[in-house]
Amino acid sequence: MGKSSIQITLSDDLQEHVRRQVAKGGPYRDADDYIRSLVSRDRQAQSTASAWIGQHLADAMQADEETYLLVSAEDVIKRNKKA
Repeated sequence: MGKSSIQITLSDDLQEHVRRQVAKGGPYRDADDYIRSLVSRDRQAQSTASAWIGQHLADAMQADEETYLLVSAEDVIKRNKKA
């Protein structure tokens, strides 16, 4: 896998947060290590969410059209006002 670099600009408070994470005894070696970890966790979270949605919608996506109930936005608003 190739590598490339990007430059980011952080507010002072975010820079301080990064400094604390990479400080001696902190959980990360350097800012690069910390940012790589954040991006990896974000990718994993998105992948997990996508898989969950796919899993839970699979049955609905394969259901016959007759199983669906046609409702309008107004129907939903009225129903929610009753609740």
